[in-house]
Amino acid sequence: MILIIFIGFEAKKTLMEKVEYGDINKFLVSIGIALIAISFLAPYLYLKEDFGLYVEAMAIHKYQPAVQYLITDKIDKVLFIQKYVLGICIVIFGVGTFSLIKGLIRWAKWQAVINEKFKKEIEKLGLEIKALTPVQVVEKVKDELEAGNEINKITKSVDESIIFHYLKVEEDVIARFEAYNSPNYRILAQQRLGNRFEVDVLLKATASGYLDRIVEIKYFRGAILPANVAQVLMKLKSVVSYYKRNLLRTPVPVLLIVYEEDKFDVQKIGEIEDEIAELTMNIRSLKRLKVEFINSKLIIEFDVKNLLKR
Repeated sequence: MILIIFIGFEAKKTLMEKVEYGDINKFLVSIGIALIAISFLAPYLYLKEDFGLYVEAMAIHKYQPAVQYLITDKIDKVLFIQKYVLGICIVIFGVGTFSLIKGLIRWAKWQAVINEKFKKEIEKLGLEIKALTPVQVVEKVKDELEAGNEINKITKSVDESIIFHYLKVEEDVIARFEAYNSPNYRILAQQRLGNRFEVDVLLKATASGYLDRIVEIKYFRGAILPANVAQVLMKLKSVVSYYKRNLLRTPVPVLLIVYEEDKFDVQKIGEIEDEIAELTMNIRSLKRLKVEFINSKLIIEFDVKNLLKR
């Protein structure tokens, strides 16, 4: 009997690994599967067992009266049980089937409620992904430049000419995605997520097998310091985590570093890539991070195709 129950619960365990249930539904399904297993295995094991009753009629009389009584009493009890074992198993099967179906129906209804709730949350969050206004875009760039100046210990205020040059670089990079016009993505430039984060480019996957992309464009007019890189990576980490947690979609983070060839030593690109690898080593949300370095004078030649592969 212990073996029967063990087999029943092993079958239940396999099913539970595939489906999530509430506590009461899990209980009903567990009991149902166990009872159904018992209803099939019990008759088989019962009929398979001879109970030591294969004794010739003449041989019984050779035993002492007490032993004869035990044998005949055992035969009577086995015959009594045999009359009802099939009916008992049918009842057990019925109860098990009812419990299983009841549990699955309850689970299906509850799962439908959960799915609808998730759907509404996603739709709500989808509405919260809004395009930035031109003024907000300028403010975003200004804030980024001021944050960079603070890291570089530059007290000079940010000139408007620098802001608009930075904007021009971002627009040129965004134009490369638009020119490629991948059928697998919808391009959303200069977006705000949930009134918390600004994103330079959000590529929402429209084809099966493709993941969304969150693209951060970072333009450096001079040297690229480790602190600048760390700041960008921390922002990407926060944005990716927020996006995944709230939209239930796993995005691929993309960092595009645009540099001025006459103010930056391209030989240091390898060093910066090593720094990025070290900084993101233990950050799960940045495991898929893609990094590209772009010469500001060669943006028109930048090929985005490799960034959009599966």
